[in-house]
Amino acid sequence: MRPAKMRMSRAFLTPGLISIWTLPSASLPDTAVVRGLLNPEERARSDRFRSADDARQWMATRAALRLALSGYTRVPPVELSFATRGRGKPFAAGFTEVCFSASHTRGLALIAITRGVDIGVDVEQVDGDRVDLDAARLVLSEAEAASIDSAPLGQQSQAFFQAWTRKEAFAKATGEGLTPRLPEITLRIGRTTLGRNRLTLLDLDLGPGYAGAIACLGDFVGVDVAEFDWEE
Repeated sequence: MRPAKMRMSRAFLTPGLISIWTLPSASLPDTAVVRGLLNPEERARSDRFRSADDARQWMATRAALRLALSGYTRVPPVELSFATRGRGKPFAAGFTEVCFSASHTRGLALIAITRGVDIGVDVEQVDGDRVDLDAARLVLSEAEAASIDSAPLGQQSQAFFQAWTRKEAFAKATGEGLTPRLPEITLRIGRTTLGRNRLTLLDLDLGPGYAGAIACLGDFVGVDVAEFDWEE
């Protein structure tokens, strides 16, 4: 199933049905191609990256987001402009009902788009057996940290990054970012009520070496996942 071919206009962008595209670094087009889809500010930002690989991935993620949003809005990719609302959540100017989120890590990026509900997506590369306890205390609750401690040896790193991506996805969906109150919140997979919000939180199966999650605030319908097709 390829969401990019099935829903390329707002008329077919179902509220609460989230389209997620994966962007493996090995499949990215030439830098010149993606730079041509960016505006001057984005190109200037990419020039400030110290790592050429990081710059290339950031540019490709931004270019793919522009291409996907163009399919839904019918605005040429380079002509799309962005603004923020609420606590700083970005949106395509003139299309506040089209909601999106993006994330990238070494080797992989994700783009998520839907309509009518706030969403957040996050991906992290699982770094061997590393568990950053100092970072964990900034975002994870005691119960979440305990679940990492209780994971079998050799699986704690995966558990840590999975818990981290859930919190990041939730923080993006709410628009609050990594606030001091995050350790007070224990997230659970599935559909729950959190305060006044109906929250759906799902782990994403992204293959070995990666952890990912998608969060949706409001009426959730489902998720479609496909690799982004640069030839469309």
